[in-house]
Amino acid sequence: MKSKIIIAIIVLGVLILGAFVIGRSMSSENTDDLSTVGSQSDNSNQNNDLSDTVDYTNRALTSFPKDLLSQTNIMVLNLENNQIDSIPAEIKNLINLEQLLISNNRLTGIPVEISQMSNLKKLDLSNNRITGLPLELGKLTQLEILDLRGNNVAQQDLDQIKVMLTSTQVLN
Repeated sequence: MKSKIIIAIIVLGVLILGAFVIGRSMSSENTDDLSTVGSQSDNSNQNNDLSDTVDYTNRALTSFPKDLLSQTNIMVLNLENNQIDSIPAEIKNLINLEQLLISNNRLTGIPVEISQMSNLKKLDLSNNRITGLPLELGKLTQLEILDLRGNNVAQQDLDQIKVMLTSTQVLN
C-alpha cells in the first residue's frame, strides 16, 4: 500500500513539473513572436512594455537597436549572434538592466557610459573584437560576471579591472 502511494506521489509530481515546463515554454514562444527588429518600433515597444526580457539573437543586426534605449523596464537584453559593431553611449538609459548579453558580434570597444548601469550583474562581451576596456568598468559594483573570452583585451586592462572588481568573476 505504501509503495502505491509513493508511486502516485511521484507520478503527480512529474505531471505538475511537466505542466510547469510546458507553460514556461509556451510563454517564452509568445514573447518571441511579439519581438520585432528596430525599424518596426510600434510592435517592439509593445513587447517591451509586456516583458522585462528582450531577445534579439540571430537577427543579423548590424547596429544596436536604438528603439530599445528608451525602454527602461528591460532587465535582460540579449543581442547575441548578430553583427553589431558598437554600443551607443545611450545604453546608460537602461537603468534597470541586469544582464547585457552581446556575445558573438563585431564590437571593438565598450562605451564608458556602461559604467553608469549600476544594476548590471552580467556583462557578456565574449567573442567580439575588443582590445581595450574603460577603467570605469570598475564602478560596476553589482557586476557578478564579466565574460571577455574570445577577445584580445590587453592584459594590463584585465589586471586593473580585476583589482577593482574583486567580487566579479572575470572570464578571459
